[in-house]
Amino acid sequence: MKKAFVVFLIAVGLLVTAGNVFAGNGTINASVITSETLTEATQMNFGLIIPSATAGTITLAPYNVSGNVSVATTGGVAVASGTKVTTANALSSGKFTMTVPANSGLKTYFVYLSDRVPVTSGANSMYADTFLAYASLDSGTLTSVSSSGYQVADSTGIQTVSFVIGATLHVNGSQNTGTYTGTYSIIVNTTEY
Repeated sequence: MKKAFVVFLIAVGLLVTAGNVFAGNGTINASVITSETLTEATQMNFGLIIPSATAGTITLAPYNVSGNVSVATTGGVAVASGTKVTTANALSSGKFTMTVPANSGLKTYFVYLSDRVPVTSGANSMYADTFLAYASLDSGTLTSVSSSGYQVADSTGIQTVSFVIGATLHVNGSQNTGTYTGTYSIIVNTTEY
């Protein structure tokens, strides 16, 4: 039996090495689509802050895409209103828009935001935390799949997903005057089906 196996291997080896060589060309296809783009549409602004000797917080809620801002304060902090407020210092939640290309299939977007960021004016500082996002779609169906995930159904037209961002600013007692700035991050992870 071992001899038959060896003879068979030799015969197969001869069949593989003997014969014609064939060559051909294959076709490559690729379709390039426009990818999503994430753009800051509105900067987050906690407005004109009136501090006191008591520390407190200002919270901007992210749940209104129409531009109306919901704000809550705690402790000894107040937010100015009336004639002191200009467009440069008006309260506003942050807003990012993402353009979703047509015919891009069913997608899920997971939104990740900063945990805590400094908000500074020279050597003076405060901090912002508790960042939250609320998503909406200009047309079509947007489904919430988790606390940070949203699913967009396939569409034949270009769609825009808006992410409204809110946060809480922690103001120290007797906070020094100044124009304070900071930077937060938003990461949108896309999963296609």
